Amino acid sequence: MLPALLLFIGLFIGLFTPSDVRPVAFLATGMVSAASLLSLWGTVLTGVGACVILFGLMVHFNALRDATAYSELATVAAIAVFAVFLNRLLSRRTRQLVQVRSVAETAQLAVLHPVPRHLGHVTLESVYLAAAAEARIGGDLYEAIRTPHGVRLLIGDVRGKGLLAIQAAASLLSAFREAAHDAPDLPHLARRLETSISRRASQYPGVPGSEIAERFITALLAEIPDDEPVVRTVTCGHPPPLLLHRGEVRELQAAAPSPSASARGAARRPTSSSNISTAT
Repeated sequence: MLPALLLFIGLFIGLFTPSDVRPVAFLATGMVSAASLLSLWGTVLTGVGACVILFGLMVHFNALRDATAYSELATVAAIAVFAVFLNRLLSRRTRQLVQVRSVAETAQLAVLHPVPRHLGHVTLESVYLAAAAEARIGGDLYEAIRTPHGVRLLIGDVRGKGLLAIQAAASLLSAFREAAHDAPDLPHLARRLETSISRRASQYPGVPGSEIAERFITALLAEIPDDEPVVRTVTCGHPPPLLLHRGEVRELQAAAPSPSASARGAARRPTSSSNISTAT
């Protein structure tokens, strides 16, 4: 309704003000707003309406012999043509944006598989909220898999953003989906993931101080056995998980923070992101 409202205001000003006051500014603003808000035909009709209003005011005030009035009419007509061009340009950009968002959503589905509601006796819920506005995918990652050892979960965050972060997230998720089934425990699983990511990182060493050279991933691994009422976790530099119980929320701190004798015995070396900390 904005373009029509601006044209109406222009017509009102033109009729109820002195004849030398012409509402070119309102008419021009209405046409430009139509270019961004309306379709092609809506923009064309707005431009034609603005020209008709200005020409009608010229006839009403007997200004057909005024050279200045014709100059203003030519200006309004030129703005109408520009508004049509702007509408086509914005429409093209909108189609490109829709295509890019479609590709991003497809990439997200390829990297982050939808988490099932139920895995064994475990009920799961997930939500992905990107920090950047309109972002569809980034360096955050999560996965839940049913294994012979119970349900195993992964949540992580890649340092950085862009394609490098997405590639690192995809590499870690791929390694987790492969190793989660046969790793005997979470420390072994963390070592498998570290080995896989380190092997891939060695192929792209990068320049010291660059985005590639300083990339790392923080991660939290969790395991919910089928026959025990416990949750085992291994934290690799990631913020601790939260436990919601009887209306209270508390952090699950690591029972064996690394470096310690027990942690070094379970894992010969820490992950690249941080030391391995375990908790049950």
